[in-house]
Amino acid sequence: MHHDLPGVPWYALRQLYLHRQAAYLQRNQGFLVRGYGEWRRHFSRRAVAVNAHPGFGEQAGGEHG
Repeated sequence: MHHDLPGVPWYALRQLYLHRQAAYLQRNQGFLVRGYGEWRRHFSRRAVAVNAHPGFGEQAGGEHG
């Protein structure tokens, strides 16, 4: 939600979210995380598959050097 409303102070986001909760859940197909503890329980001991950027491993220089 904070990406949708970058001008809103962090302390006002909760009230706005609660006011628009049904719309946000519909837009996110019901995806809801109830705090960082939930993330930690689900992902702290599980390996994550990481896809390297296509340019990873190329020599320095190139277009951006």
